[in-house]
Amino acid sequence: MFGSVADDLLRKSGVIDIYVLSGDFGDTEPPVVPLQQPTSDLRSYAITLAIIGLCTAVAIGIDRLNIGEANLIMVYLLGVMAAALVSGRGPSVLASVLSVLAFNFLFVEPRLTFVFTDSRYLITFSVMLFVGLVVSTLMVRFRHQATVARQRERRTAALYALSREFASTRGLENLLHVAVRHLHEVFDSQVVILVPSVDGKLEPWGGR
Repeated sequence: MFGSVADDLLRKSGVIDIYVLSGDFGDTEPPVVPLQQPTSDLRSYAITLAIIGLCTAVAIGIDRLNIGEANLIMVYLLGVMAAALVSGRGPSVLASVLSVLAFNFLFVEPRLTFVFTDSRYLITFSVMLFVGLVVSTLMVRFRHQATVARQRERRTAALYALSREFASTRGLENLLHVAVRHLHEVFDSQVVILVPSVDGKLEPWGGR
């Protein structure tokens, strides 16, 4: 009726940061992902080419059924979405452009050329490219947000593991060892702790 202990702590914490966690993380340390994510490499572009090639094969099979060009466009848009999920921004843009070119080359009269006689296809290509770029942008943004959420969860788990080990550790030397190890693992960098000396100056205690 009057709230929980956590609610009371949050109301009275002032400038102190309080993290409320639930569940048991076990005895293993949480995995840590790098802060900097690599950009798209040649492998991502190769995967994109394979995806568009697969979509083209599927579209050729669908085209033999004579069920309309709109279904072919949907196949390529699905390929753009898949490329955006498994690759980065650059490969997804490439997938959008290749989809338009493949559709024009294989399924628009006269076929096996990039020439089209019906001016209405210009609107079709423009809309297809625009939708492909929008879909790829949304999927890349969704993928980025999911990655950020996983990083935030893992960092919270790392903070919990650090706090739990602090609570079970006794002695200044042991506490400093725990702090250096966790900071080194979380940030994947060298860590130096400065402690005050007898004359009041800061001196390095140790590092990794």
